[in-house]
Amino acid sequence: MGRYTTSADYTSLADSTRKEYRRLMNTLSSEFGTLDVRSFELRQLRGDILQYRDRFIDTPRKADALITMLATVLAWAVDRGELTVNLAAGVKKLHHSNRADLIWEDSHWEAHRKANIPKHVDRVVELSSLTGMRLGDAVTVTWDVFEESFIEYYPRKGTKRGARAVVP
Repeated sequence: MGRYTTSADYTSLADSTRKEYRRLMNTLSSEFGTLDVRSFELRQLRGDILQYRDRFIDTPRKADALITMLATVLAWAVDRGELTVNLAAGVKKLHHSNRADLIWEDSHWEAHRKANIPKHVDRVVELSSLTGMRLGDAVTVTWDVFEESFIEYYPRKGTKRGARAVVP
């Protein structure tokens, strides 16, 4: 993992991303750090990777993040010809989110309409519902992002490297 951290793939990442990657790699190193990179060619190591992931079954997001980090480093090694296979690629995720309870149904909208909410708040709620904008973006967006047939803005959080969002 040490050579990965000196590569442009790593050094070009945002500071916050590098910090998180470093934390994950330190955790991985306690398990796999003594292995030579060629050990990751041994097919039976895939079982060890799965057993390692399963140790974190009570914290599935952490388990997924660790295996994703391992897969990232191994993919980097594959790209450079140091490995021919990425044993961590395609490992099934443990964390599954269900956001169905966040969907507003007709009864929610009816309660919203009856709540006598100030017009400026109501507009933010409507903008968010029509565009999928996060609340933080909907309350800070300015008129200059609205074009004739789309909205183009730069979300405040949750995107990589300031990627723009375009909503028809």
